[in-house]
Amino acid sequence: MKLTVGSDERTAVTDAIIAQGRSAQRLLILDNCEHVLDAVAAIVVGLLAACPAVQILATSRAPLHVRGEQELSVDPLPLPPLDDASVAAITENEAVRLFAVRARAVRPGPWTPSCRHATFIGRARGGRSPSVVSRV
Repeated sequence: MKLTVGSDERTAVTDAIIAQGRSAQRLLILDNCEHVLDAVAAIVVGLLAACPAVQILATSRAPLHVRGEQELSVDPLPLPPLDDASVAAITENEAVRLFAVRARAVRPGPWTPSCRHATFIGRARGGRSPSVVSRV
């Protein structure tokens, strides 16, 4: 079921979620929580107190540290070898394919990844910790 939030600016999104989730089983997905961990954790605690049938799936690079949280570490996708990689090896790589799908969603049209693109993807991801998927 799609969440419907009213156009009344005085109504908080959290209140809309509580109103629609109070009496029904729902799954709420929160993505990229690492930028606002404390705020998301506070919202999750409030939602779960008001809506015991709601389950929350949150993605982040760090756990929320809320009661009942179950963490699943998700390692980054492997990169293609950056030295002497053929275009075929690069285009068949999962990380590069995902990047291409996301790039095409923003800018439709033909695009073939090269070694330069694979290097860029590797540097952009370099040093990042694995993502954490939390089920609360």
